[in-house]
Amino acid sequence: MVMQATLRQNFLHFLFGLVLLFIPIVFFLNHENQTALAEAETHITVTAASLNVRTLPSIEGKIIQVVHRGDIFKVTDTQAGWDRIELISAETGWVKSDAVQPTLGETYTVIQSKVNGLNVHRSADLQSTIISHLSPGHDYKVMNQSGQLIEVQSPDGPGWVASQWVTQQLKQMDSAQKKASVTAAALTIRELPESSSQALGYLHKDDLVRIQSEQAGWAKIMTSTNIIGWISKSYLSFSANDKAKKNQSNGTTTSSTPTKSSNQTVQLAAPPSNKNVLKGKTIVLDPGHGGKDDGTTSVSGTPEKTLTLETAELVAQKLSLAGAHVVLTRTNDTYISLDKRVSISEAQNADAFISLHYNASPIPFVKGISSYYYTKNKDQELASDILDGVLSSTGLSSRGTRFDDLHVLRENTQPCTLIELGFVSNKSEDQAVETNRFRIEVADGVYNGLVTYFSSK
Repeated sequence: MVMQATLRQNFLHFLFGLVLLFIPIVFFLNHENQTALAEAETHITVTAASLNVRTLPSIEGKIIQVVHRGDIFKVTDTQAGWDRIELISAETGWVKSDAVQPTLGETYTVIQSKVNGLNVHRSADLQSTIISHLSPGHDYKVMNQSGQLIEVQSPDGPGWVASQWVTQQLKQMDSAQKKASVTAAALTIRELPESSSQALGYLHKDDLVRIQSEQAGWAKIMTSTNIIGWISKSYLSFSANDKAKKNQSNGTTTSSTPTKSSNQTVQLAAPPSNKNVLKGKTIVLDPGHGGKDDGTTSVSGTPEKTLTLETAELVAQKLSLAGAHVVLTRTNDTYISLDKRVSISEAQNADAFISLHYNASPIPFVKGISSYYYTKNKDQELASDILDGVLSSTGLSSRGTRFDDLHVLRENTQPCTLIELGFVSNKSEDQAVETNRFRIEVADGVYNGLVTYFSSK
């Protein structure tokens, strides 16, 4: 009995060993198969003016859709002169192989809104904060998808939309011949090919872009940060590929330098060249709170310290482009004492010190922007001009310019002000101020306020 039990036990150990050996082999083979399939994945571009998509690889198949020249689709099978393609609806159908051609290079997916003002949400939850809106007729690049929600690159950064309100389309990544570099020191990206159209962002000299189309002196481009919009073609150099190759041969790379804001690139329109009153002025920007000091918290859960730093970075970029010497009291999530903030202002002999904050109240409907001063003769004009500039650019309501006994103002010997940029305790106002568009507007407003202030000196 003991010998039989020992033999049985040895046999079971042998079987268990075979199983352990078999599992990684199956996993390896499966992984190799998936890799091969991924590598074999291809896309086709429709070359016919219109092309029927059928249920079967035969003209006897029922027509389920008509596609058009330039449309791009993923190929899932090929059979006797027919290609099975995957439609945007996730259905599959068959098209004639002689009416399509292989799509060279990478592809990406864009959406277009079916409705005006489609809500873009901060997270993959339709109850989350609305950060932007989409308009029909414009391409927005798809970043991710979760069920019936799609993450897109909106004008105000990455956000989520309901798939039922959009149409999707595959597009081919532009070839190397369609790259270009920016020749202007500052170049505005616009929503439409016209100078009066809304600014979506801004490019620097030598930034590389991909050209998607051209129209009457304008180029529709995609930036390295996935912003799609229109720029003036006259400020582009189409020798970007040669430049990139030269940089690679020198061991360097050419890329844009993004300005951090809510995990996305936010770029500002350049100030008018005729307004040079800020040139050489030293402006100290003080992003309120930081480190262990969160400040208040918005209704959507964002700490004030995050909002103030993101805002200060954009204001700094705008003022720097105007020729100002800009100093930030903090450039990351660090605690800086009030005394230290004042000492930075005085050590820099600041021409203007601006402390940036966001407001909160236990009364949820309180709203508006306010600015503060301590010394009337030294500070009130600066506080008033900055407030007027920001009110004009953002369109929010005014709570006025007021006296307040605040440390960074009271102890500061330089011209100074503190501005509260709206109430994050007010749900509707928080939805506005937590967008990159609002921060761009604040940057414009601070710039205009400083131009007014220094123009009178």
